[in-house]
Amino acid sequence: MPHEEFMDLDDLQKIVQILQGVKTLLGQQNPWIPVYAAIGGALVGAISAIFPNMIIERLKERRATKALTDSIVCEVSAILTIIKHRRYVEAVEEIIEALRSMPGTTRTFQVVVPDNYFKVYHANLDRVSMIDRRIRVKVVTSYQLLEAVIQDVKPGGLLSTAGRGIEPYNEDASILKQAIELGHEIEHIWGEGLTIGSTRSPINPAPGEHPNPAHGPGLVQ
Repeated sequence: MPHEEFMDLDDLQKIVQILQGVKTLLGQQNPWIPVYAAIGGALVGAISAIFPNMIIERLKERRATKALTDSIVCEVSAILTIIKHRRYVEAVEEIIEALRSMPGTTRTFQVVVPDNYFKVYHANLDRVSMIDRRIRVKVVTSYQLLEAVIQDVKPGGLLSTAGRGIEPYNEDASILKQAIELGHEIEHIWGEGLTIGSTRSPINPAPGEHPNPAHGPGLVQ
């Protein structure tokens, strides 16, 4: 028969003591647990307070951005419509053609423009940076070009005070056409929803449709 080994009494007592020690350790409460719980509770409370506010602020910012973009694009659309219907480009080109056919002659050209005509743009200069740069840069550039032309054609301007040759008219015609092109690009980008999302409105049509320009004040008062 194989030899059987039996555990003696001392060994059993040692095992019992070890088990009792483990039980005691397991049963003791870690003094840092309340601290951890308090810190964890504070963190959870802070996070639960911060994140809803962050979400609310972000939603407010998005609504403000959309409203600002809507307003500026409406004004741009109105300006483009006025320029088209009052044939300002054609008028300048007719003067250019007349000066070209009669070298040495001069012409004057005047348009009465009210002060602070671009009300939406000027009222929101400090908020233009909120708009996506694909529109923001074009908006700022188009308005600057239009204001340069206005300075030349309004009473007291370069083209209205004394007879001018063909060159100033060529320059203003080129500037005005650039402003118009940028305006159409702004309408296109905005109409495609690249800046303000997919929400459609009467002047934010579905792709393939031309924006319906908003009504605005006339350029000549």
